[in-house]
Amino acid sequence: MTDKLLAKLGITPGPWPITDTGDYKRIIIGKGLVEGPNGYEVAEVYSDDCPHEIAEANARVVATAPEMFLWIYGMVKCAKSNDMVKAAKLLDLAPEIIEKITEVSWEELTELLDEQ
Repeated sequence: MTDKLLAKLGITPGPWPITDTGDYKRIIIGKGLVEGPNGYEVAEVYSDDCPHEIAEANARVVATAPEMFLWIYGMVKCAKSNDMVKAAKLLDLAPEIIEKITEVSWEELTELLDEQ
């Protein structure tokens, strides 16, 4: 159902892999996933004006877009229908999505942010 929902909205289903081009200027997201004669990428992140680590972090955020969209959609749907059982199951997925974005474990992240 999730891939069908994304396709219906014109969103390329995930996962969107990240490919570093090795030139420290460009990071490709979802290489070959968009239909076309050679398969196109979903997006590119350039690091011309920022440190490469920041471009990589931004690429991870973009690459999780399909999962984040489906998670938000699911949470809103659960809230509107008062389905707290499904909402609780979705909440259990949130740390996994956050870990994909940050490349930091949920435990480390909460320690770091609780220090603030």
